[in-house]
Amino acid sequence: IIFQSSQNRLLIKNGQIVNADGIIDADVYVEDGIIRQLGRNLIIPGGTRIIDARGLYVLPGGIDPHTHMEFEFMGAKTADDFYQGTKAAIAGGTTMIMDFAMPKKGESLIEAFNEWRNKADGKVCCDYALHVGVTWWSEQVKKEMEDLCNNHGVNSFKMFMAYKELYMLNDSELYCVFTACKDLGAIPMVHAENGHLIEEVKSPIYVDAVTSKAAANMVACHRTNNGPMVMGATMVSSLGIDVSSPSPSTVTSPPLRSHTSLHLIQLLTNGDLQVTASDNCTFNVEQKELGKGDFTKIPNGVNGVEDRMSIVWEKGVESGAMSPPQFVAITSTNAAKIFNLYPRKGCIAIGSDADILVWNNKKTRTISAKTHHHGCDTNIFEGLEVHGVPEYVIVNGRVCVDDGELKAVQGFGHFIETPLFPSYVYSESFQEPENGETKDQLDGINEGLDASHSSQSLSVRSSSPQGSIFGDGQVSMSTGRAMRPEGQRNLQDSTFSISSELDESGHRSCIRVRNPPGGKSSGGFW
Repeated sequence: IIFQSSQNRLLIKNGQIVNADGIIDADVYVEDGIIRQLGRNLIIPGGTRIIDARGLYVLPGGIDPHTHMEFEFMGAKTADDFYQGTKAAIAGGTTMIMDFAMPKKGESLIEAFNEWRNKADGKVCCDYALHVGVTWWSEQVKKEMEDLCNNHGVNSFKMFMAYKELYMLNDSELYCVFTACKDLGAIPMVHAENGHLIEEVKSPIYVDAVTSKAAANMVACHRTNNGPMVMGATMVSSLGIDVSSPSPSTVTSPPLRSHTSLHLIQLLTNGDLQVTASDNCTFNVEQKELGKGDFTKIPNGVNGVEDRMSIVWEKGVESGAMSPPQFVAITSTNAAKIFNLYPRKGCIAIGSDADILVWNNKKTRTISAKTHHHGCDTNIFEGLEVHGVPEYVIVNGRVCVDDGELKAVQGFGHFIETPLFPSYVYSESFQEPENGETKDQLDGINEGLDASHSSQSLSVRSSSPQGSIFGDGQVSMSTGRAMRPEGQRNLQDSTFSISSELDESGHRSCIRVRNPPGGKSSGGFW
């Protein structure tokens, strides 16, 4: 009984809690996988394990919204399956991944989704969600998209503008998918490289795998014009290495560019790009040799899910380019908001899942394939020294990195549904109904969380937040977000294009209001 209690009850003391909108000194009490109390001098039951986080940061667990585990691609199967990959994720401080169910052309989307669920369930060490690829179009696909959204917990669909014979859609098919996503309240994701132009997209759009200055600037410009309807994510591989001499180990798609890291960091800091992901798709040296003599046959993909958090900290915070709250925003909170997981994920808040990092920003490590936890035998960040190491990683209340020792448990993670109409994207025309009622879609959050306020503000406060701490040491906070009324939809329009004309332009013809990433919580505490 004592052992069970210590597993289910946890107190993290003396640390500095960092959320996307500020830093505060407070303790965190966890019970049964949920954050129950925040504050000082908390009254807690016996049998509680105590972690002393003095001098350390307490952060929300990382969310990596772009991985490819156990994926067969270009004649090879990734070295990381869902066990090995999520184990590596936890080792680096990521407590949730989002993978891709990829149907072949003509294949049922539902069947592909079920196939990926069967691969992942029972193997994942942390929670996961799934995007679903749309690789062809028909009325059947449209109906299956609706089924996936309404009955299977999917709110995002990935379309490719490359891999012509395998995944690529033409412009008319893209238009149909975007329209379906808009009507459903889902997020369309595009791989916008070396494909047809998007002349006009009349829906929200998430531009994935932004690795070039040109694409990054275009996303930033259109986000200025369209607000949160246009979102962009860059890959940690583009931040961590400068590919001046390409090799088979660094071949991926879109390709890594040289001299882009500082520019991408700047756009992340300004809020022009919102998310950092890994695009973890690992292959061994022998598998990469499949393309010997013909680089077009080299399996595309690199590692990153384990090293993402440390590299972003090194390139962002340690360099002085961004603050710890901005780091939390681009590694966790923004992804949680975009895919409607917030505030269940992406913040340290009462009622949130206990996915927590105790982060030592002064400690360093040298990245190496000899010590990483991936299934592959190479690491594109080999030899890079980084600041920022997780001393403890708590996954759903369980200590899975314990004083630096990895103790991940196979099958401990769960599939997490992603609700439709994320307010981060669809909130601009939201109007509160006259009776004041809102639709509660806060899956898994305590009923005590206030869901009557909108958390659509995207600014990060540089000063420490103020809040109310009651006499018993508990922190009073509201982290809910307003939900659209039953049946109401936002059919929003944007004019988004990715064009070769940008590469010929020497400047951006737009005015951008500089707001840092993250998002101000609605509650008085934060």
